[in-house]
Amino acid sequence: MNKEIFQRLVRIVGPRNVLSSPEDLHAYSVDASLQYRAIPSLVVRPGATEEVQEIIALANREKIPVVPRGAGTNFVGGVVPVRGEIVLDLTRMNKILEISRTDLRCDAEPGVFHGDLETELGKFGLFWPPDPGSSESCTIGGVLSTNAGGQVRHRSRLGPRSQGGATNRRDDQDRCEDAQEQCRL
Repeated sequence: MNKEIFQRLVRIVGPRNVLSSPEDLHAYSVDASLQYRAIPSLVVRPGATEEVQEIIALANREKIPVVPRGAGTNFVGGVVPVRGEIVLDLTRMNKILEISRTDLRCDAEPGVFHGDLETELGKFGLFWPPDPGSSESCTIGGVLSTNAGGQVRHRSRLGPRSQGGATNRRDDQDRCEDAQEQCRL
C-alpha cells in the first residue's frame, strides 16, 4: 500500500484504526475455518457509516479491493483477503440504534454481537430468529452476510416472545410470518 493512501486512511479513521504491523495483518489473514489464509495489505477499522463511505470511495477511486469483516467466526472463507485486499473491520460499529416492538424492527450497526442484540431484544419481549452456534462471538453483519442461521432478507424481521418469557415457537413463527408478509420487499 503506498504511503499517500495509508495517510488518507489514517485521516479518515485515526492512526489507531489503520493496522499494518505483521502481527496485526496475520490476525486478519484467516477466519474460524483455518482452511484459507492470506495476508491483507491493511486493516481499517471505521467507527461510523460516514467513515465507511469515505473508505469505500477512496478504495473505488484507487481501484483497491475491500473485504468487509465482522468477528471472523465464519467457516466459509468470505473474510479472507485472498488477493491482499484492505480488510474493513466493522466491529467498532457496535451500536443498537433502535428497537421497535410495534414494527418488529431493529436498527443495528454491523459490529453488534448477536448475543448482545438478543439480550436487548429480550427486554422488549422480542428475539431475532437466526440462532448461530457462535451467538456470543459473532456479529450481526457477519450473520447477515454469510446467511448464518436462517433466511436472509434486506430487512430481517424480529419475532415476539410469548407471555412469561418462554417461547412458543409455533405461535412466534406464525406472528413472524404475518409481520414479514406485511413488509415483504
